This record gives sequence, C-alpha cells and structure tokens, in this order.
Amino acid sequence: MRLTIVEPAAVPDCWERIRGHVAKAIEQDEARDEEEVHADLCRGAYRAFLVEGEIDGAVIAADNVPEFRICYVGGRISRPRTSNVATLIRALMHIAAQLSCTSIVISGRLGWLRYLSPLGFVRIEDDGPHPQFRKAL
Repeated sequence: MRLTIVEPAAVPDCWERIRGHVAKAIEQDEARDEEEVHADLCRGAYRAFLVEGEIDGAVIAADNVPEFRICYVGGRISRPRTSNVATLIRALMHIAAQLSCTSIVISGRLGWLRYLSPLGFVRIEDDGPHPQFRKAL
C-alpha cells in the first residue's frame, strides 16, 4: 500500500480524484460541504492523502497538534479488509506520531469499530451525527 500526502499547492490538480473517493463522506457531514473542504485543503488546514494498492482511496485529516483527526475516508478496500484497513490506520498513526500528535481520532460509522478496536481505539462521547473513536499514541 502506498500513502501519498497531497501538498496544498497540488490539491487543485488532484481534487477530482480526492473528491471521487470522499464525496459520499463529505455529503454526510451536515456542517461542511465540498467547497469548504476543498478550500481548507488548499490553504493547508486539512491534509489529503491518496491511498493506492490494496486500498484505492483517499483520506482527509486535520493534524491539529496534539490531535490528528481523520475527517473523511473513502475508496475501495481489497480483501482481506481487516488487515488492509489495519495497515492504513497504522500508517496514519505513524504520520500522526511524526507530527508530534499525541492521539488520533476518527469520525465515522459505528461499523468501523470492528476494524478499530483491535488497534486499541475506543468509542468516545460525541454530540455529532457520527461516532468518534480515539487512540492515544
């Protein structure tokens, strides 16, 4: 699996590919729309990661130290899904640690817990429409 960070200056050239993977996730976010996410990526408030290999997708995260927050994820996952998701999450945890983040938080669907709990994530209290999961680094 290859994880590529998309620098803010490259977002306009990569946006259609990123958007193709995460459009459904952004659509479910009642607080933000695609234009806002695109603008935040271009100004560096969010980071985009393109994923290739066993997972063909994209991840959008905010790396506000001390918390690395995964906001939007989308794409296709080859089988075995559990190990491929675990590989992706471990790679993102490594990036978060390199950025001096002390925890990683993922917003998503409740079903993600089956992938995240073996990695040490726990569901945290939240008041948003989607559950959140946290792991200390």
